[in-house]
Amino acid sequence: MPKHMRVVLWFTYTYLLQFQSTSIHFHVFVFYLLKKALNLRLVYSTNSLSRILCTSFRKVHLQRT
Repeated sequence: MPKHMRVVLWFTYTYLLQFQSTSIHFHVFVFYLLKKALNLRLVYSTNSLSRILCTSFRKVHLQRT
């Protein structure tokens, strides 16, 4: 995985951690995805990464409202 993708994933995770109202299960799930992506060195295309981010943010938003 390119270094800039690791940075993007890391900042995404730290950003999601700021939502304190989110359940711990959601954080565990996000962390699992990050760990799996980093361990397997998966190369996400920009489209699939943005799709993952949109889904994550939608879940967070739905849980907060």
